[in-house]
Amino acid sequence: MKHLMPFFFLALAANPAFLQPNNTLRGLITYQNSGEPQKDFKVTPTATGANAVFSDDNGLFTIIVASGRPGQVLKLIVQKDGYQLVSHNDPMIVEVAIRENKDDLLQLVVVKTEEYEGRKDRYTAAIEKQLKDKEGEIAFLRSQLTDSKMNDTERRELTRRIGELREELDALAKSKDELAQRLAEIDLARAAGFVREALEKFEQEQDVKAALELLQEEKLDRLYQNALEQEKAAVEVKGQAVEGYMARARLLIADFQHKAAYKSYLKAIEADSANVSNLWEVGYFLAEINDQKQAIRFYEQALRFEQGESSKAALLNNLGNEYKNNNSYAEAEAAYREALEIRKRLASSNPERYEPDVAATQNNLGVMYSDLNSYAEAELAYREALAIYKRLALSNPERYEPDVATTQNNLGVMYYNLNSYAEAELAYREALAIRKRLASSNPERYEPDVAATQNNLGVMYSDLNSYAEAELAYREALEIYKRLASSNPERYESDVAATQNNLGILYRNLNSYAEAELAYREALEIRKRLALANPERYEPDVAMTQNNLGNMYLVLNSYAKAEVAYREALAIRKRLAAANPERYEPDVAMTQNNLGVMYYNLNSYVQAEAAYREALAIRKRLAAANPERYEPDVAATQNNLGNMYSDLNSYAEAEAAYREALAIRKRLASSNPQRFNLDCSSTINNIGFLYEAQMISKLDLALKASGLAYLDTSETYLAVYSDELPAVQRCRGQIQYLRNFFQSATLESLKLEQAMEDIKSLEQKVEQTSSPAEKVHYQEQVVVRLQELNNLQPEEESLPTRLANAHGSLAWHYLFNRQFAEAEDAARQGLALDKGQAWISTNLALGLLYQGKYEEAEALYRKLMDEPYNGDRKYRSVFLEDLEVLEEAGVSHPDVERIRQVLRD
Repeated sequence: MKHLMPFFFLALAANPAFLQPNNTLRGLITYQNSGEPQKDFKVTPTATGANAVFSDDNGLFTIIVASGRPGQVLKLIVQKDGYQLVSHNDPMIVEVAIRENKDDLLQLVVVKTEEYEGRKDRYTAAIEKQLKDKEGEIAFLRSQLTDSKMNDTERRELTRRIGELREELDALAKSKDELAQRLAEIDLARAAGFVREALEKFEQEQDVKAALELLQEEKLDRLYQNALEQEKAAVEVKGQAVEGYMARARLLIADFQHKAAYKSYLKAIEADSANVSNLWEVGYFLAEINDQKQAIRFYEQALRFEQGESSKAALLNNLGNEYKNNNSYAEAEAAYREALEIRKRLASSNPERYEPDVAATQNNLGVMYSDLNSYAEAELAYREALAIYKRLALSNPERYEPDVATTQNNLGVMYYNLNSYAEAELAYREALAIRKRLASSNPERYEPDVAATQNNLGVMYSDLNSYAEAELAYREALEIYKRLASSNPERYESDVAATQNNLGILYRNLNSYAEAELAYREALEIRKRLALANPERYEPDVAMTQNNLGNMYLVLNSYAKAEVAYREALAIRKRLAAANPERYEPDVAMTQNNLGVMYYNLNSYVQAEAAYREALAIRKRLAAANPERYEPDVAATQNNLGNMYSDLNSYAEAEAAYREALAIRKRLASSNPQRFNLDCSSTINNIGFLYEAQMISKLDLALKASGLAYLDTSETYLAVYSDELPAVQRCRGQIQYLRNFFQSATLESLKLEQAMEDIKSLEQKVEQTSSPAEKVHYQEQVVVRLQELNNLQPEEESLPTRLANAHGSLAWHYLFNRQFAEAEDAARQGLALDKGQAWISTNLALGLLYQGKYEEAEALYRKLMDEPYNGDRKYRSVFLEDLEVLEEAGVSHPDVERIRQVLRD
């Protein structure tokens, strides 16, 4: 959450003298725009040793602080019924410093509240006119897109222009109230005549072009130059020029001219580099247009001159946000902590005024700690923020319930990252209940928040394998985003793409690869289109979806497509990282790691190791500066290297890589068991599989005891989790498999497993080739090897079932190679070995059908088609799928359509 700057005017008399230490503050109260002195305003300092005073007929007041000193900050409460300070921060309170010279006047500007609100409303109406005019311009340009005479280049350029205009319009709509308030606060009594005329024209006539014509940069340049030439009036005229530049910048923002606005802002800062209000305003402007580095520069400069505690805390809070957005976490934490210390101190004496600020900074700290995987600190920060927001919402629900929902949503994200899914769901549900209630009366404002929490629920349910609930949540989010995007595509199409991207991940996990690819492609189409007009904003999203497409193709063994997708993602991420390494090097490492996994699956171990090493080098470098954030990534890549070395039978290197991963994960788990115990168990299980491979390879029982000891440790790490979690179930399944292996391991069983390893390598070759003839060749060898083993070890109970399944798979591969009689024979042999493997009948039926033995095939189809298949399906659907797959491969027969009709009827 960002706080805007306090916007009040502090004018010092020219040429301050250096006098003896001063404990007196003198001030002048004038009326906005007229400059007339104001009497009878009560000025109450909060400092001890100072009494309340009233302004006299000349608008002057004097405060004497018994123990005061120059530079000491005072908080003044300025009161008169029906009036307020012209202050962006507080209409009654101002923070000021005692001057070195008691004759230096503090100038306070006041206005009747009713008059101020009217002026603000008129500026709001003027800005709304600009928004309406811009909407008309966008609508006109959109109508041009249908022009058939327009070529693709012209249409892309027009689309890019529409995107720019929509972003400018959204930015102005977002800051409309803020901008109107800033314009209403300008004291025209201190402004040059043409500045006054320009602002009055905009206020009264709503004509920004005419106002800017009056407020030309050349006039301001001349005004500023005249100021420098008139030494006596330099301070006053310089102030007018500075205020003119600031006014011009605000009007330029209202006219969607951001670059010109920034130029005008810079001239104001160049003219007065110590003006805190102006520095703050420029920093906020830059933050809003996502230029974090420049925003940080101006916020830091403002901090050097800011004296007021409340304002300093708000500056520090904003600075923390920008540091965090730039991945500068140490600096972000320091800024947030300093802001929090000030705000807590202020809230101790004035909780009603400052507790919301305390909660805002606590929430921001929570987000930062969550990013850093420091979940204990994140939860503490969120809980403190939530306690404040809930208490405030009791008396003012309209104002603070949205903050309650935001913090609950953030807590949900944190619990999700901790694998604490019950707590995550509870937090999401509480956030969703509030947001849905708010959206029922104000859908435009709160429906996007509803969609965001629904999307988060979808992510969580997907991880829990609750795919129906995940799809429902995503679909609800997508329905909202698509509806919003239909009237405001530039604002909400990116959210449509993000939810489509998540749906792609869901369908990939469901093995619904056609639907997954469709969802990814829809997301990619939107993101690529948006990136044409705004590459800086949307190219990272393009890279993300390309990376996810690569992951899907990897699961499908479509390695050529996977590599293309990964390479496209990597090219974007490397280009972005060249300009902003802090932000994008982690993404480069992620895609390099994924490329390593792909090359590993291809048995291209040299390329896999090179990719893993590149990822590891980046991650280790990042972890050296930020271990909390990046050590988990280092451990993940080390774990992957261990898997690769294990497959290469490089057992020493594999164990070394696993141990490095485990050392990191154990250290992380010691302070955060909920988040990292599962990773520890996974790596320990990998060491167990490594020991299994070594025992089989070397026919050596020496590792049996240490293997069992590792499994005990692995189970201990899982004790903190619910057994209902799919990932925990997988780990427990691995532990049970390995425990059975180690406990039953004998020299004879190891010899059998050694023989099976050769068979597994043949099975891998079957999977890796796309040639039907080669698949048949390798699968025939699998059958021969299993038959030999079965003959040698007839007492081994598992071998007949393995051999039966191998015959069934061989029958399937024969079909694609058009060896239909052989397919029938292989299927019959498999069923003879183990009648329990009923699935083989599907291939027997196909072998009969494609030989023209229709009656036998139909009888088998009718016998099985309504029987259950693997519990949740019927053979009928499997039969139909097999016919379709074979037909797509070019394998068909005149009787296929006849049997389809039987199955469909």
